[in-house]
Amino acid sequence: MKKIFVDAGEFYTKVWVLDFSSKLNEWQYFGRTFFPTITCEVPEIPEVQKELDAQNHQQQIHYEYNDHFYQVGYDCMEKVNVDHLYNTNNISQQIQISRLILNKVIFDYTIDTEDVALFIVVDSVAKENLFKDIIHNHNTLFITKAYRGVDKRVIAKRVNIKFQLIWASDGISSLLKDKFDNLPQTLVVDIGHSSSKMYIIDPLNGLQHFRSLELGMFSYYKKMIKLFLEKEIENINYLWMIKQIELECEEIEIECNNLKVKHNFDISALTENFRWDLSKDLKAAIVDFITFYFSNNSKAIELLHITGGGAHLFGNIIKASLITSGYNLQSIYIEKSPMYDTLYGVVKKQTIVKG
Repeated sequence: MKKIFVDAGEFYTKVWVLDFSSKLNEWQYFGRTFFPTITCEVPEIPEVQKELDAQNHQQQIHYEYNDHFYQVGYDCMEKVNVDHLYNTNNISQQIQISRLILNKVIFDYTIDTEDVALFIVVDSVAKENLFKDIIHNHNTLFITKAYRGVDKRVIAKRVNIKFQLIWASDGISSLLKDKFDNLPQTLVVDIGHSSSKMYIIDPLNGLQHFRSLELGMFSYYKKMIKLFLEKEIENINYLWMIKQIELECEEIEIECNNLKVKHNFDISALTENFRWDLSKDLKAAIVDFITFYFSNNSKAIELLHITGGGAHLFGNIIKASLITSGYNLQSIYIEKSPMYDTLYGVVKKQTIVKG
């Protein structure tokens, strides 16, 4: 039996898996991964296999949804652009992407007829309702199919699944309880890809004063894309560009989709300027939230926790800027791998992990 934890974020889906050892009578770490929250439809199976053979990509797996097959995550790297990533306001498309993510995770980490507890992280009522609709008819038997290029066949798995939705704020609370002796009065700043979220975690009353900001890492990336477009560099491989920036490369390779053209750019100064610009905007939003909170509450904020995919690139700049401006909160906390903060907290909440 396994426990699978899924956090389908705006840009990355994070997965954490535990397996139960009957020999040791305990849950053990099985693996974790992340992949872009994107999908793209592929041609009919015979054409798929021809393409896989031609490109030597036989290890790829294509996941089924409504009798069509799709690539999910990094396998879409050469086929998506910025417009593809941010044209997801359609509800049916959101359902399709979310269901394909579940199909991929369940297919990749389970065996046929296995019993699985699957925990899905949600951070809004809209996402909660979305996954409720998806899992409504699958809370016992979940069937997932995929075409596997390595052995050239469609494989079906029938998995016995018990779903549970977990709020992201509960995961963060659990993380902070694990890190601190007593849960402090905490302001959480979750920096996402196209938006960010701020809220208070109160030790007694839980989530309070939730705010969503139309401000995220895409604000930073789109400025860079605009500069490339001015140089007449179009159809940029967006995923490859982001991956290099996340690795803090000073020089990046810009690859144009569908073209055999690559451009190398030194972006060190550009990156530093953009990081400070976005950090300045996020800092202003945090200061506004702190001012609002102090004006309406008698409790002090004891901890600022910066998390989410953007915490790695922007967290320390925001931290330094707040301290320089005199906001001497008792503690400003950033995890070493902030992308996994929420999942780590959910895992700790559900079980004691060894391994």
